[in-house]
Amino acid sequence: MSPAPPLPSPSCGRIRPWLVVGDLVLAAMWVCAGALVKLAVYGVLGLRGRPEADAAKVTLSLIYMFFFAWLEGATGGVSYNPLTVLAGALASPGGPLFTCSPPSYGSLCR
Repeated sequence: MSPAPPLPSPSCGRIRPWLVVGDLVLAAMWVCAGALVKLAVYGVLGLRGRPEADAAKVTLSLIYMFFFAWLEGATGGVSYNPLTVLAGALASPGGPLFTCSPPSYGSLCR
């Protein structure tokens, strides 16, 4: 297992638009994944109305949760829950949407 890729070096005082677009894409994929799990369990597997349907949904949901956690690490910070990114951006000046904002990110500026 190889280590996580290094985060891209920030450019001071710039918005990272790839982070915003990535959040939008991953959030849409997250919603679609939930719907696809239900379609797979009820339609493809034909478990409608059976107790095994819940076990299948939980199993598939755990798999895609680990997949999305891996995607977050592989993309360098894109989150499938954009509300956490938005809350951080609104709570502090220069939150995660901005780079090199003193004092929390001041040491990253070179």
